[in-house]
This record gives sequence, structure tokens and C-alpha cells, in this order.
Amino acid sequence: KSNIGHLEGAAGVAGVIKAVLALGHQTIPPLALFRELNPHLSLENTPFDIPTEPRTWLQDDGPRRAGVSSFGWSGTNAHVVLEEAPPARPASELAAPGIDLLALSARSDEGLRALAASYSTALTSGALQHEALRDICYTAAMRRTHHPYRAAVAGRTHGELAAALDALAAGERSWDVARRRAVGGRHPQLAFVFCGQGPQSAGMGTELLSDAPAFAESLSRTSELVQAHCGWSVLEALRAPEGASRLDQTEVAQPSLFALQVALAAEWRRRGVGPSVVLGHSVGEIAAAHVAGVLSLDDAVRIVVNRARLMQRATGYGRMVAVGLSWKDAEPLVARFGGRLSIAAENGLRSCVLSGDTALVMQVARDVESSGVTARLLPVNYAFHSRQMDPILSEFRSAIAGITPRAPVTPIISTVSGAVAGDLGPDYWYRNL
Repeated sequence: KSNIGHLEGAAGVAGVIKAVLALGHQTIPPLALFRELNPHLSLENTPFDIPTEPRTWLQDDGPRRAGVSSFGWSGTNAHVVLEEAPPARPASELAAPGIDLLALSARSDEGLRALAASYSTALTSGALQHEALRDICYTAAMRRTHHPYRAAVAGRTHGELAAALDALAAGERSWDVARRRAVGGRHPQLAFVFCGQGPQSAGMGTELLSDAPAFAESLSRTSELVQAHCGWSVLEALRAPEGASRLDQTEVAQPSLFALQVALAAEWRRRGVGPSVVLGHSVGEIAAAHVAGVLSLDDAVRIVVNRARLMQRATGYGRMVAVGLSWKDAEPLVARFGGRLSIAAENGLRSCVLSGDTALVMQVARDVESSGVTARLLPVNYAFHSRQMDPILSEFRSAIAGITPRAPVTPIISTVSGAVAGDLGPDYWYRNL
């Protein structure tokens, strides 16, 4: 009041603004126009006094705090306690996230492309060229209104983001650009899909350990359980450099892929993104079952490590080939070889994977290709999901006896049956093999 008088309904917020400024400047301002103390206040016997000049606001043991009271004519009595913000960390101290994601939206496709062009200019020669990418992307995602026409571009530098934005502005396709129109009136349905063995690589996921707390916690917990079973650490296996990596070995690759994917799901959920349905291929189905709430982490790890240990024995005795045939067309081909060749997976209407003895698979690949059908040998030296697994089935069944599946919290689609999964007990994982 001493500064600007009574603002009626805005009086309280004016006090909040003044208190915030005092906290920000770490200064206690004087009371404007104060000349003489009312003797009825008797402040001489209290710890209080009226500031008549600016004072440095000293900090004691804790952060600075200010209280703002508001008393209204109608009986309103409100009190707000404000605390100073923690010291900001310099951008140089913040761990770089590796790849930044810039989210944009507009009311039309033309508006979206124009916005992309504006951002590109700002990043390379305008107001944003010296700003931290993390701050730019955070503001775009969290401090802007989201409209129906949406896009996201990825990059490690201002230049990479600008190049992706240029592609978006020109309507060109790019690996670094994703576009989508928001669907109004209903919550979008999202599936979590978990991969099988094959895409693992040295160092995968390790950059997230310092940037994604839920990912790091989950990966560490799973690594401890795997180590209790096997004596080796998933964390160490992932961190091993290319030349020393053991991720080409089934007994290491499968538990590592399981742990990584479970950790990714945990991090997505921490960020508010959860699945409406889950599914997984091969060993990925075990991760899907855990994320769906069907398997406890202990049971899931038990299945994975025993599966991987036993499947390791089959490594080196077979091959797998992807062919452009439907299941129906592949069946006569498989039948010709009396059980030495199996349909390992049906990936699409005209896409199957065949699995069997090395020499036989190589011959089939040549024969199929010579008939004008696509055939691609997979870069593996095993025949998973074939009769080569038969010798380990009994031991695997015994190793996972006693697991106790629960009802799913999230629906799970079975890649064994192609339908919504029912009982996911030991017999199911026997068939998954």
C-alpha cells in the first residue's frame, strides 16, 4: 500500500509480486513514505522493526522465505509462504541428453511448415542460436499450446535440428522428422512392443543411465537378479566396449535385452507414457508379460536366464531365413524336409521366417530366391523356434516350474497364438521357445 495504494481485488497478488522480487534480489526493501512509528505497536520489545533503507537479505541455515498476508473486506484471510528457488546449475554442468527432441504444433499443415521454417531460422541465425537446445525443446514441449497438426524433429546440434526443420518445412521425408495429426475426442491408444534377440549392440542404453532415473533404477535391480542366477552383471555386459562385448552370445544377449526393455518401459511410465496393450517377440514376450503385470520380476528373470542358458547350447548348429511367403505357401516347403525345417515366425501376410539345419536353410534360401521369391538369411548361427530346441525343452520346463503368473493389469497379445493371451504359466513359455 505504501508504494501503490490499495488495489482492491489485486492487493494480494501485488504483495506476492513484491515478495518475489525481494527474494530474487535478495534484498529487503524499505517501507515507502514511512516517517514515524505508531507508539501503540511497542516494537521495541519484539524482534521486529520497520526497514527504512534497503537491506541485504542475509541467508541463515536454510533458504530465504517470505510470508504474504491478505485480509479482505468480506472476511477473506489468506497467507502465502514463498521460498527462494534453488541455485540454477550452469548449462555446462548439465549432462547433455545426446539427442534433443523439438515438438511443434499448429492449427494447419501450412502453419506447421511455416513454424518449422521460423524455428530453423531462429536456431541458425536468430534469437535461439546461442540458447541451450535442452531449454528450447523443454519450452516448446511444456510451455506452448498444443494444436492438432503436430511434428517432432530430432538432432544433437542446432544445425542438425535446423536441417530436420528444413525438411519438415519443405514437406520432405526424413528419419529425423515425425508428423501426426492429433485425434480429438478420445485418448490415443499406445502399444509397447518388445523385440527378440538380434538388435543388441555394445553400449546400448548406457547413455540413459545418467539421464533417466527410472531406467537406471530398473536396470540396476534387474542386473542384480540376473547376477544372483548367473554370476555376471547386465550393467557390465552393456558397458563392455565393442571388442570385449559378449552380447553376441545368447546367454548374455537375452537377459540384457530383457533388462534394457523393462527399464525403458519403467522410464516411459515415469514420464507419464503407459501402454494400452503390450506384445513381444520371442524373449521380448517375457519382458512384455512383466510390464503387463503378469510376471513378477523374479519370475521373469528366472524364465529369461534359464531360457538363454539352454538356448546357448543350440548356437552354432543352425540358421534362419526370412522368406516372402505366406504361412500357407511355406507349409508345403517345410513338409518336404520331414521336420528338419520349421516355420519359426509368421511376420506378415507374405512374410515368414524358416529355421533349421545350416546346410538345409542355405539350400532353401537359394531355391526360394531362384523361384523369384525374396529370401534373406538372418545374421545368426542358430535355429531358434525349430525342432533344434526339442533337446532342451524338458530341462527348461523343470527349470521354470512353480512360477506364478497373475492376471494382467495391461492386456497382452500373445505372439504364440496371435490372440489376447490367457494362461501364461510354465506351459506357455515352453511353447514360446
